[in-house]
This record gives sequence, structure tokens and C-alpha cells, in this order.
Amino acid sequence: MTRRAPEDVELALRLLGHDNADGRSALDRATADGRVHALLAERLTPLIGAAGAQALLQRSVKLTRAEYPCFEGVVVALERGDPPSTAIMELAEGLSKLEPKAASEASAALLATVLGLLKSLIGERLVLQILRSTFRAIEARGGEETEE
Repeated sequence: MTRRAPEDVELALRLLGHDNADGRSALDRATADGRVHALLAERLTPLIGAAGAQALLQRSVKLTRAEYPCFEGVVVALERGDPPSTAIMELAEGLSKLEPKAASEASAALLATVLGLLKSLIGERLVLQILRSTFRAIEARGGEETEE
């Protein structure tokens, strides 16, 4: 089981828009979740390179897959060397087959893992800057980056 910071899970749920997703079909929610992951990967590519964005997604999927086997297809796409967009399509496909609650939990867990890994690499302050510039609707969280 991967340990995720509760604030990363909460932030992931907000970014994914699961707090106001009632009434949407599983396919609609999964497609929207895939767009969030694709948008973040697109924004990260100029900063860490395409290989870096793919490696971040690959590591996050591997860490999350033990709890959420729906990500098996994503792992296969990444291991084949497919572009992140193909892996993200596999992500949406896997999520669309789940019940809404399970899909929300799995998707939030994956995004929270991505955020946690990214924070450990570049720091919370920079991650929040990237998120704010990528997702204009995100509110700045109170509190500053903590030095460890």
C-alpha cells in the first residue's frame, strides 16, 4: 500500500472535480480524469522533458497499481514505450469500467501519488505554482512549503 498525504488526496479530488461529479456517467468521469492527467503531463513536459513526464506517470502507476488493479493496462502501455497519451487513454478505459466511487478513489489515488512524487522532487511550492498555472480554478492552499 502506498502512503499518500491526505492533503495530496484532497487536492487530487479537487483537481479531478469529483466533488461536483454527481450525475455524470462512468465514461464521462473517466474521460475527464484522463484530461486532467493529460493536461498535467503536457504542462510538465517542458519542465522535466517527455521522458521525465512519462517516468513520473509510470512510477506513479506502478505504486498505485497494487491497490488498484484497474491500472494494469496503463502499465502495459508505458512498458511498451507508448506515448503518455496512449497510457492516459488506457487509464480512462480502466476507470470507465469501475463503479463511480471506486473510479474516483482510484483516480484520486493515482493523481495524489503523482503529486507526492513531484513534491519530493521539486518541492511543494513549485508544484503548487505549476498546478495554479495549469488549472486556473485551483485555489492556493494556505501554508507555505516546509523545509525538511
